[in-house]
Amino acid sequence: SLSTCIRNTDNFLISSVMGLWWPTNRLYVNKKVHESEQQSVWYKVFWISLLALKFYWSYYYEILPLVPSTRKLLTKEIKYASTYSDSKNCTMELPLKILVVVLTWMPYVIVYMIDI
Repeated sequence: SLSTCIRNTDNFLISSVMGLWWPTNRLYVNKKVHESEQQSVWYKVFWISLLALKFYWSYYYEILPLVPSTRKLLTKEIKYASTYSDSKNCTMELPLKILVVVLTWMPYVIVYMIDI
């Protein structure tokens, strides 16, 4: 193909421009080690489909189940018993709610980042 022909040229000007444009070309053991365009396309399709399926799975089975409980936690007035207060029921303030949400989401975010 044309790209293989350009990469394998001995012309100084073209090889200099390609060295600036594509610096990873020097990392190969041999400069004539190139895959065909068809193999390259299938390689890219494989990785794109794998990442798409991973994002789909992670969204629907890790992240989406947490959304209703998070909304409920942030919009509802939550009362809890306090041992150090005069009143029996205390309401949870917004900073404490945010802390609870962060602590709830933290393991899922860590697993999500590890999966990437």
